[in-house]
Amino acid sequence: MPTFQLRLRLAVPSHSLWVAMAETTELFPKLAPHIISDIKVIEGEDAEVDSIRHIKYKSNQTGGKYVKEKLIYVDLDGMEATTMEIEGGHLAEGFTKWEMTLRIDSIDAQTCIIRISVNYDCKSGFNPEANIARSQAEMRSLLKRMEQYIVKTGLYSVDRIYTPNTQKVA
Repeated sequence: MPTFQLRLRLAVPSHSLWVAMAETTELFPKLAPHIISDIKVIEGEDAEVDSIRHIKYKSNQTGGKYVKEKLIYVDLDGMEATTMEIEGGHLAEGFTKWEMTLRIDSIDAQTCIIRISVNYDCKSGFNPEANIARSQAEMRSLLKRMEQYIVKTGLYSVDRIYTPNTQKVA
């Protein structure tokens, strides 16, 4: 199965990025309104295994106007998660599988690396290179926006971190 990788160094603590990633249902439409118009959890609980989100794109996006993605794996301690597109999105472009794993690793107290690996398959005769390049550019842009947001707002500092089954600590 073909795979592509994206690795990006961000000037934020790994735990801050991890908590922000758990809140992308709310954050992504704010950070990239030119790409994403709305995200709703349509099955399960947000950021929990087997939950399904419906992501609505702006009408000028290629690959369809929406994607349904399922969260299939989460390792809270290892800061790793895997999603799989189940309808729309890349599947509407010519891919038959799009499974994305992200992992956040700490470099030091204020810097981390996010590693994204996408496993995909395509319909016969489909050339995925342009779509992959666009997806990588959008991922980079969105992650840099998230980095700027975390730095600017300070919302994901260590004293605000929460764990599952508890509420945010003010």
